[in-house]
Amino acid sequence: MTAVWQVIDDGGAGADERERALFADLDAVLALPFEPAGPPNRLRSVRRIAIAGRIWFLKVFTATQPKNRLRFALTRPRARNDAGRELRVTQALRAAGFAAPRPVAFGCRGATSFYLCAELAGRPLADWLATPDAGQGLADRAARFCGGLLAAGFRLPDLSPDHVFVDGERFAVLDLHN
Repeated sequence: MTAVWQVIDDGGAGADERERALFADLDAVLALPFEPAGPPNRLRSVRRIAIAGRIWFLKVFTATQPKNRLRFALTRPRARNDAGRELRVTQALRAAGFAAPRPVAFGCRGATSFYLCAELAGRPLADWLATPDAGQGLADRAARFCGGLLAAGFRLPDLSPDHVFVDGERFAVLDLHN
């Protein structure tokens, strides 16, 4: 089965030279050593790829649910599958000034779609809130950040403290295919 694979070049914000060589085609990416980034669910798994001190995540969507295909076709940003939707939502967030993982590549083979992104700086908000010294200030700032996403028109159904990252004073989001 033929694979469609595209390394992203978003005007300098996409893949760098090394990434373009390392992730040139889907088979090369799938052959790289990895560890699971978390437990897979029935339609998605995430691979953590660590090479020379840098980290990337490859999301593998084995199929796009019919309800999601319909939503992706009818709502913006439009996409054909989960990987395409995650890429387009990420690009829209970044264009609006919100931090999100830097897209590196995406593609598909049959019904399976793939999205490769660079590691997001910081730690999940859930980790910070679990510490005794997190304080109400962090929760208030996170709520303002999430409210800002909504005010800007972003509806992220999977927005949770595990999907909001904190890096110093900066907040970011991930897991954007929905």
